[in-house]
This record gives sequence, C-alpha cells and structure tokens, in this order.
Amino acid sequence: MILRTFLFSRSLDYIQVMTYDLHSYQDGYTGENSPLYKYPEDHGIYAYLNVDYIMTYWKNHGADPKKLIVGFPAYGQTFTLSDPSNNGLRAPTIGAGPPGKYTNKAGLWAYYEVSGLL
Repeated sequence: MILRTFLFSRSLDYIQVMTYDLHSYQDGYTGENSPLYKYPEDHGIYAYLNVDYIMTYWKNHGADPKKLIVGFPAYGQTFTLSDPSNNGLRAPTIGAGPPGKYTNKAGLWAYYEVSGLL
C-alpha cells in the first residue's frame, strides 16, 4: 500500500501522514502518543514509532517533501499506573486510564477534556 501511494504521489496535492497513536496504555508503560524523536530506550519496532522516522521514511521513499503534511494528535492518552509515585515517562502501567467525561472511552481523552485540566 505504501509503495502504491508513492507511485501516485506526483499527482497528489498533499499526503497527510498520520503520526499519532504510536504509543498507548497497551505498551505497559507511559509514553507520548506522538513523540518527535526516538528515545535511547527504544528498540525493535519502537525505534520507528516517532514523527522524525516516519516523515524521513516518506521522503526517502520518493514523497515530495512539499506535499507532506504531518498529522498530530489533539487528544491525550491516559494510563493507570502500577505505582502512582512513579509517574514519569516510561512509568509502568497496568492498563488504560479512566474514560473522559465526554469521550467515555478508557485510555483516551479529547483535547477539550485535557485542556480543562491545564
């Protein structure tokens, strides 16, 4: 599918690259759902789950950089921590956080639910 998209990229006005939902509570630890760069601890498939790698991949495989549009998240992932006192990035989790008031979906809060906390 990706190669087919490249073949037609010359005729496309834009290519919207979705760079979100890269991490979630299912990873077993907290993380950014759309990190700009990989962390030193990222290995295996996780080394590729960042905006820098994804956009570079598209450019290196023939996509016109002027046509690439980065899609980024306007919502928050939530987590239930294994130990509430360990609450930074990469903190162990036991599952999704509570559902948002409006989204009513465990592990996901809409922007307007998160922004109310700021």
